[in-house]
Amino acid sequence: MSSQIFNTLRINLFQPQHSSTASTTRRTTTHILTQIRTATKKAGGSTNNGRDSAGRRLGIKAHANMMVNAGSIIARQRGKKWYPGENVGMGKDHTLFAKKNGVVNFSPHPWKKKKVVNIIVAA
Repeated sequence: MSSQIFNTLRINLFQPQHSSTASTTRRTTTHILTQIRTATKKAGGSTNNGRDSAGRRLGIKAHANMMVNAGSIIARQRGKKWYPGENVGMGKDHTLFAKKNGVVNFSPHPWKKKKVVNIIVAA
């Protein structure tokens, strides 16, 4: 225990200096304890990471054989993963939406390896 205290404390001896003209020749010593603070952890650098954006909630919103109303969003996408077919419109951000009330139907594109979304209007 005492060795830990002396490891963190340092004893300084101060001897005040007197001018040569002073009448007293006696020197006084003063013991002052000062505490040394040492690092307990290595200093860490800063980082440029730690940021992320929320997900964009893309994908199919109305699946096959689901009844949808006019104006309903069928799919949200980046780019043209699904193409609009009959009674389906595409927004400026490539969102597919229903133009009429009906049932959602997916079919393969005639010459691309993509799918076409159609709305079959119930008569």
